[in-house]
Amino acid sequence: MDSRKARWIALSASSAVALAILCFGIARLQRPMDNTVKINVGERPKPPPRAASSSATASTLDPVKPEEWTFHLSPDEAETFFAMSLNPRVVYDPWMAIREVENEVYEFVWTEHPKRKFEFRTNGLGCREDHDLDVPPRDLRVLVAGDSHTCGLCSNAESFTNRLEDLIAVGRPGKTVEALNTGLGGYHFYNYLGALYRFRDFAPQVFVCAIFGGNDFSEYFFVYLHLTDGDWPILLPKFEKRRQLALELSSDAMGQGLAELDLLRNFEHLREPIADHALQMCLEMQRVARRQGTEVVFLYIPSPFELHWPEPVERYTQTRNTLELTDADFSLVSAVSDRLLAGLRERGAATVDLRPIFASEPVPPYWRTDFHLNVRGHELAARALEPVVAALLKVD
Repeated sequence: MDSRKARWIALSASSAVALAILCFGIARLQRPMDNTVKINVGERPKPPPRAASSSATASTLDPVKPEEWTFHLSPDEAETFFAMSLNPRVVYDPWMAIREVENEVYEFVWTEHPKRKFEFRTNGLGCREDHDLDVPPRDLRVLVAGDSHTCGLCSNAESFTNRLEDLIAVGRPGKTVEALNTGLGGYHFYNYLGALYRFRDFAPQVFVCAIFGGNDFSEYFFVYLHLTDGDWPILLPKFEKRRQLALELSSDAMGQGLAELDLLRNFEHLREPIADHALQMCLEMQRVARRQGTEVVFLYIPSPFELHWPEPVERYTQTRNTLELTDADFSLVSAVSDRLLAGLRERGAATVDLRPIFASEPVPPYWRTDFHLNVRGHELAARALEPVVAALLKVD
């Protein structure tokens, strides 16, 4: 593995694991004043070389075993990109690279929450649910994949997945409903596709893929380059140092979002390829889902930096200044997401864009201390999804 690939992997792994640990509430790592998480990340193992035939644009139809899947990552590769060893609350998963440990319950102190805390709970599948799946299954089933915003810095009942379940149940009296939250901090397009295979026995009528503009594009792009033995960008020392300093200041959703802006600014020639590779992965999700008899909805959760944020917290200003970002740079993520959403709509995919909904709020619906969706953000996402998902649900 060449040195530029190693440096990119080290940076992407450090930010991904920081976000993952933040989402899973390791309380002893929290700073008492601002509820953020800071960790030290050493060198990550080098991934083993992939076979020359590997391709992220074609896959084995309906692989039965994970090893038969073109996109399969080995435990060593999963460690490289998701740094599992640094987070005791995640384990290797052959379809999704990593997943949350099953049957966990603990209290997470979060001072911005109305109750100043919330309960983190997983079920026997390692999903953010209070209960295991029913046997026989419920009448209407929705599978939701996403990153830490979907996983939720809130109680399970407050997540947009479970709020969506409640809304659908109200509109479908006499029918039982299950919306399964498979979200995890550090996930991106790769993991979302993996969810379709891991939970195929759940037989969902609708699959919701929640795309977060803050870091999904860049993090998937580097996994894509690895899967295809692509040419990695040359990381200049100034860029590397600046990005590392920013992630040390904000090793959470805030820092990741700003670092993605810095990437898009410095590598203009990569903006369209990043969007196009994400689009191809989304179309692969749609193909796999339809072969399983599942309809797909793509939910776009904007980065807070795509919205006007009045009176930002000091750490945001410090991180932005460290990266030397200007006002003009904040349109770059929207340009990438616009290209992705336009490509999906041209192909008839159902999409829900939360940008206009969030922009109409007096204050963007994210926690101020780290820029993850707050309780209001989850409520808005559920209400925007409900009519689209309900229209696709099959009722016998």
